[in-house]
Amino acid sequence: MIQEALRLEDERLKMYFINFLVGQSSFEDAVRWAVYCKISPSRLPRRLVDYIQMTPDALVNAERNIQRMEMRAAEVEEEEAMELLPGFPILTVKTWTQLRALIDKFDNEPQIGIDSEWKPQYIAPCESIALLQIALADAVYLVDFCLLEKEMDENHWLLFLRALLCNSSMKIGFDLTNDLRALFASPSTHPLRYVLDEMSNVVCLKLLVTNLLEVDRRFFENKSFIDDNDGGDDAQDTSDSDQTVHFKLSELSENLLGVKLDKSEQCSNWAIRPLRASQKRYAAMDAYIVVELFNKLKITAENRDVDFDEAVNRSQVSVKKKDKIKIKKERIKFEDMKWAKICEKLNGVLCGTRKSTDLHCIVDSMLLGLGKNLRRCGVNVLIPENRNELKLKATEGERIILTCGKAYNELKRLFPDRVLFFARYNVTFSGLDVFSRCIDCNNTCIVKAPGIVIQALFDNVVTCRSSFHDEAFDIAEWSKRLSSVDPDQYRGIGCQLILYDDIGVVVECYGGTIDIIANIVTHDHLEEGVEVAVKRVPEPVVSRVGNVFYICALCGKVYWD
Repeated sequence: MIQEALRLEDERLKMYFINFLVGQSSFEDAVRWAVYCKISPSRLPRRLVDYIQMTPDALVNAERNIQRMEMRAAEVEEEEAMELLPGFPILTVKTWTQLRALIDKFDNEPQIGIDSEWKPQYIAPCESIALLQIALADAVYLVDFCLLEKEMDENHWLLFLRALLCNSSMKIGFDLTNDLRALFASPSTHPLRYVLDEMSNVVCLKLLVTNLLEVDRRFFENKSFIDDNDGGDDAQDTSDSDQTVHFKLSELSENLLGVKLDKSEQCSNWAIRPLRASQKRYAAMDAYIVVELFNKLKITAENRDVDFDEAVNRSQVSVKKKDKIKIKKERIKFEDMKWAKICEKLNGVLCGTRKSTDLHCIVDSMLLGLGKNLRRCGVNVLIPENRNELKLKATEGERIILTCGKAYNELKRLFPDRVLFFARYNVTFSGLDVFSRCIDCNNTCIVKAPGIVIQALFDNVVTCRSSFHDEAFDIAEWSKRLSSVDPDQYRGIGCQLILYDDIGVVVECYGGTIDIIANIVTHDHLEEGVEVAVKRVPEPVVSRVGNVFYICALCGKVYWD
């Protein structure tokens, strides 16, 4: 993790890490990382320079240690002769020579399974490929983009992408639209996006299942894992084209093939090398299983007298959507509407007979973002961790249930009068509701503070307690600043200095008090205070002029606009 982070062109981060090691007196480690990051001797901390001068072999030993670790990492990866299944190896492709040999295999393959793993967002500015898994008849090949990007030029990438996507083989992936977007997102491949116009025989398995269900709604005898919005006898009559199908690759695999996919490595950092054996197996299985599922669907279609070839043609990523002509009303896209216009339309429907703070909801964990944002607007929200807990919570009180996917039909049968839309309850949201409830703990004990209070907390708790900061927290200076806060600079939110002595600084804010030295917030309606989580507030946010902060006096979480 550290190695990947320090590969970024962030010189400030590199120097911070070196200074941290020096502060811990880990001079040998500091020298090694300084050599690894190629930091100029003129920029090294004075104490580290003194250590290098007093230890003649320090730089030489650092170079040797780096080479030894890199060689060991390569050996570990080479030693892992892995198989996904007996006689079906997992092979890593990390040089142009190896990739060229793989390209030669494509034309002879009737079917090619494709999947990808992406780089973390803090390493890549957008979703881009770290590993591309390609399943052929003889093996699964893990194409290591992280290593190949250092060796290959645009012509190499063009040859590879055309050979993979534009040949006569059937390319199969589960959700290929997202994979293809990530595949062409990196600086190396983005200029080659025109290859997408040339690709052929690229089939999306998710779309294929949807198309098969359109032809035969009973295509799967066991439909427990498929939600096609078929609500039974009470459901409204909707056309096939209006149905939404929800399922995961793991659900499809378990129900059609009896193979349970291990998803424990799903959230791995795929940019770190070498890859663990468990990561390789996970990645290889996803590319292998889509081919097996494709063939299973073909057999099922033949048994049910469904035209499989036609469904495949309609499921190709490069083919335009169905030939059906649908008359649609002209509608304004949400993103094209001004916020004022949106609020005007909402208020036209919601007549304001009920405040958002009076609303009680249960939000499915699949809609976690919605639940937390409703809390932000003052709605009392419970967020169960799983479906069983959701059902249990629903029986405990008259809360509106918000859910999606196949859970909707199930919960609608259990609680027919509780799965509803806001318009029925005439709920309105106002600016005063925002940040009136803690997103994490659902509590309403919120203390509002001007930005200068958080700056004082941050200076005391973070800056002055850093091993790289020599000056103590200036009680006198901060007390002076806190005693003359102009609320107009913080949207009407001010503070009053109520205690100042040699050991303490306490300010009274909207809703409670904050002890700057002890880093404790206490709400007016609570007897005890809690520690403010000021360490989790980014420094650029703290220093932003005119910011207002909202602190939960029950869990200490800090929020801001």
